[in-house]
Amino acid sequence: MSATALPVLGPCQVWLGPAGAEAELGKTHDVHFYCEETAADITYAQTGVGPWDKVITGKTARVEADFANLSHALLESLINGATIYTDGATPAVCDQVLDIQLGIGRTYRCNAERIILMPYEGCESDGAPSPNPCDWIFGPLAYPRVELDWIFNATDQRVVHTIFDLLPESQSVPRLWFMGDETLLP
Repeated sequence: MSATALPVLGPCQVWLGPAGAEAELGKTHDVHFYCEETAADITYAQTGVGPWDKVITGKTARVEADFANLSHALLESLINGATIYTDGATPAVCDQVLDIQLGIGRTYRCNAERIILMPYEGCESDGAPSPNPCDWIFGPLAYPRVELDWIFNATDQRVVHTIFDLLPESQSVPRLWFMGDETLLP
């Protein structure tokens, strides 16, 4: 069995969409991938205030990305309840509007899509993402939610801070995320 050396430094591309039809979301400033195991304490009065043991209650995973290429189209793809309306018949200075609705009652699962993080390779790649899926991180279901905090000044770059909450694939396949050749999965 061979060991695969994963990229340890550099940016990545973020792709989102239905499996097999994902699209790159554009330039990023920072991308963070988090995965954490959660546990509940088992305690006994006879052993003091600290836990005697712990039982695993699950795992959580998320991707946080700051997108640097601001556009109506990017916001529409990241904000649930967002729609772009255009008037192609009458070109003007601004011939479109990005309409943001509340989206109350929508579920994350019904609005989640697959996410892929494709890290850039070393100097041989001339600054391109790795073509090797062994380097990629896949989330079968990821729901994007946006936290906007735009600063208008002379020094700070405005970005679209997006948190992608990863959800298990299904109850029968509780896969949260994976790396590598997905055709090898059971």
